[in-house]
Amino acid sequence: MSKHVNEDVRYFSGTVRYETEFEMADHLPISQSYLLNLGEAFQFARVRLNGHDLGLRMWAPYHFDISNIIRSGANRLEIEVTTLWPNRLIGDERLYPDTATWKKNGYQGSQLTSFPKWLKGAAPEQPGARSTFATWKHWNKDDELLPSGLLGPVSIMVQDRN
Repeated sequence: MSKHVNEDVRYFSGTVRYETEFEMADHLPISQSYLLNLGEAFQFARVRLNGHDLGLRMWAPYHFDISNIIRSGANRLEIEVTTLWPNRLIGDERLYPDTATWKKNGYQGSQLTSFPKWLKGAAPEQPGARSTFATWKHWNKDDELLPSGLLGPVSIMVQDRN
């Protein structure tokens, strides 16, 4: 998502839902096990296959045992990936000048020393389409975006049960 041409997608933070249907062979040997591999995903991934919740993974490997859920014929796969906040913060920094004042600290980023006028009620409303504000500035408008979303490749790994 962080390389997408659409800024609404590139700077998105939240949960993205991916859905697809796929066909499996008419006969799935019970001597084999099946593992769904999401490849690369950033950051949290929840998977449902044929209506069964397979759980949540927060880090690689993003693997899910689907041996007892996958079926011959049509299968429905749903993947929800929840991304992190930094890309939204970086995107919002690009929208308009920040009227808050900041002080560099010994840690990464800057500490808020004065709230922006719109937050204190001095301006009628927050200008522009900014959707975030934090009291510690870890990210600036020129920072590189973090990898985000489901990058894949998504595959099904088949192996013999022993």
